[in-house]
Amino acid sequence: MPLSDRNERLSYLARQLIADWEKAPGPPTMALPDGSRASGAQVDAVNITWGWTARIVRTGEAALLLSDHAFHVEASPLLRSMLEHAIALRWVVDKRGSAAQALLRDRANGYSRFQAAQHSGWRLEGEAAERLERAIAVETDDDTRIEDRHLATLHRARTYGLMNLYQAWLIETWSTHATFVSAEPYFDVDDAARGRLHRVPEWEVNSVPGGVAITLHSALACYESMVPEAFSGRLETRQNEFEQIMSP
Repeated sequence: MPLSDRNERLSYLARQLIADWEKAPGPPTMALPDGSRASGAQVDAVNITWGWTARIVRTGEAALLLSDHAFHVEASPLLRSMLEHAIALRWVVDKRGSAAQALLRDRANGYSRFQAAQHSGWRLEGEAAERLERAIAVETDDDTRIEDRHLATLHRARTYGLMNLYQAWLIETWSTHATFVSAEPYFDVDDAARGRLHRVPEWEVNSVPGGVAITLHSALACYESMVPEAFSGRLETRQNEFEQIMSP
């Protein structure tokens, strides 16, 4: 199958997955047994699962729009974000409240670094500074600190058998951070070391539709494990469609 035809079918499949999400029900209301941090973290985990799934879907939609207009190289940061969230989602759905508390500590650590950066940059004042201070001072349960190791994408991928997504994440990370790889689409060097510069990349290979479809399916499968009636067998159908598209 020509690559252009395959990408057209993959793009259509990705949009079907987006439509599946838009029809899916929200998570059920939780009845908390008490007012403890652990109980509150269970609610946080549900909210994070919903928020990350919604972000993955909308980011995928944005990546497809870029791809449709020949900005497939520039869609790389969006693919990287999708992959990272999809890998992390499996962890949150599994560990729930413990993962949520680890993410609260991670947020506090990030805010703390931002606060330290204000010593040589612009500063928050008044109510904004107070909110930052409260976010940094978050309290969590010590028995959840074992999950801090899963704040790293590699550890998440290893634990949940997602090394294929991790490999794709590495590629998109190389090409979206300020690296040699991120510059390569915009120049060529021939055997005589003569360079040709491009304002528009000439890379014809477009992996965006396939990457979006795979990552969306992974994310929606995670959501379905929390909300079993979310897709009523449609994800299995989409998986079969993907395999047919990719078959020789």
